[in-house]
Amino acid sequence: MEGRIADDGELLLRSPCVMKGYFGDPAATAAKIEGGWLKTGDLVRQDAGGYLYILGRKDGMLIRCGVNILPEEIEEAASACPGVRACAVCGEADETKGQKITLFFQGEVLPGKVRAFLAERLAAYLMPDAVRRAEDLPVSPGGKRVRKC
Repeated sequence: MEGRIADDGELLLRSPCVMKGYFGDPAATAAKIEGGWLKTGDLVRQDAGGYLYILGRKDGMLIRCGVNILPEEIEEAASACPGVRACAVCGEADETKGQKITLFFQGEVLPGKVRAFLAERLAAYLMPDAVRRAEDLPVSPGGKRVRKC
């Protein structure tokens, strides 16, 4: 199996074992396979030792003021905040910004404390527009976080 990273950070794979396309759906095939390379939808980075790190999913990317933001970056920082048990980031449509970003978290800490914690660790462009405590963070039947505001 061969792999490479596209210019936008997406992991591409090629192998005789990778599907050739979607049966009877050339448009879906063209969206997923380009020049024999399968677009996985995973955004990755590679370190100097050649190890790959999955950063998130391309389809989960948020866009605020023209800047691409991975929810996982904000969630990782928020998860390190003392008193935060779990968290999820979601984006909702905003006329001026494109998307407004909200961090929902479970825990006993006050939202202002979480915001201050994040301000010390995140670049300004990654700061959520709102930080809210939540009783429940929804998950899919498969156990994945549902990122809907």
